[in-house]
Amino acid sequence: MKACVAGASGGIGQPLSLLLKNCPLIDELSLYDVVNTPGVAADLSHISSPAKVTGYLPKDDGLKKAFTGCDLVVIPAGIPRKPGMTRDDLFKINAGIVKGLIEGIAENCPKAYILIISNPVNSTVPIAAEVLKRAGVFIPRGCSVSLLLTSFVPRPSLLRSLARPTLPSSPSPSLAATLERPLSLSSARPSQRLTFLLTSLTHW
Repeated sequence: MKACVAGASGGIGQPLSLLLKNCPLIDELSLYDVVNTPGVAADLSHISSPAKVTGYLPKDDGLKKAFTGCDLVVIPAGIPRKPGMTRDDLFKINAGIVKGLIEGIAENCPKAYILIISNPVNSTVPIAAEVLKRAGVFIPRGCSVSLLLTSFVPRPSLLRSLARPTLPSSPSPSLAATLERPLSLSSARPSQRLTFLLTSLTHW
């Protein structure tokens, strides 16, 4: 599974990239931002986890390379709200940033799930939806907002519970034993792994 953090060099993007690098569900992690992503990727590459990390900058088609083949794109890009700044001021800056990133997603990974953190989220998410609609690739359940950064810590117990169907009132001993076996994420189908990851990322 390939994931991308768009805005990976910022104060939110860096710790978020660290958490995703540690997620066993991710095979490839691409980091995109206007500055410093190669350095962030180099730092994260020292962590012993399956994900291969690559940093991209806007030059040399970096946006296209970062997004191509992605199953999940997380967007913390933009600026934080500063003292004296109104929501309108924040919107004028971050709306354009999100719009450009979503256009890249529509072109290079239209089927990817999108998690948007960039504020004001009650405006940036509708903008993303409209951009995807104009491109003809809008999937209603594919674009959402993440409210809590703590939600990005995958919970193994949650993943295991999602992998087991509801037990009948009196399951046979063999069925119960099978369902109690630890979940092997490496053997799960790509669609299952994506479902587990998205649920663990957004559960809070």
